Amino acid sequence: PLEDAERTTSIILEALNCTGQRGIIDRGWGGLGK
Repeated sequence: PLEDAERTTSIILEALNCTGQRGIIDRGWGGLGK
């Protein structure tokens, strides 16, 4: 699992928002999307 899944999720969402793109985040074993 990731050390800080919440922070990583936040970074991904911010990057998607800044670039106007969409993405799919799958929690899986990494704990993303929490």
